[in-house]
Amino acid sequence: MKGLRRNEERWTINIYNQFKTGFKKSGLNWYAHSAGYYTKAIMKFLGCLAKKRNRKPYSKYHKHLWEKDRYGEYMVDMCWVEKRTEKFIDVAIEEEWSARRKNKDRLMWDFEKLTDIKAYVKVFIFAPRESDIEFWLENFQRRITEHKIKLKEEVYLIIALTRFEKDMTRIAGWIISKAGAIRKLATKEY
Repeated sequence: MKGLRRNEERWTINIYNQFKTGFKKSGLNWYAHSAGYYTKAIMKFLGCLAKKRNRKPYSKYHKHLWEKDRYGEYMVDMCWVEKRTEKFIDVAIEEEWSARRKNKDRLMWDFEKLTDIKAYVKVFIFAPRESDIEFWLENFQRRITEHKIKLKEEVYLIIALTRFEKDMTRIAGWIISKAGAIRKLATKEY
């Protein structure tokens, strides 16, 4: 993608691929659990992924990992910072499970946190209806391109968890550049 450093694109695709693999290995059944259960499971998984990349994950599910004054959420549901310096955010993550058109303001409120934060990779995980995916992608794309302050290297990873057939989950991903170019990633079904 034009304007994107190879490292951010590689990181973004790797995070997505590990998310897909981890989802399957976790044994989670998307429609057998509540959104809160999924939030906790996904945040813990992403926290482990951050540690494998020598990053500290900050989220409300990682309180036990650091000193008393350095834990919990910081601006977004989760962010990863480099362990050595802790000077900048590599990855910012937001999730929103109420992805119905009637909840557009609520969902976009969470997404817009990503457009406002300085981070190289910005991940948004949500659970839309299959028929609404294009609607949401257009809204995300519009918000990204309208935002005036951007990092030169920033990139967005959109991950959608949707239901298809009976009790089956489809994980779909897209990379959106800061200029609004959308690239679809491979879909996985469980």
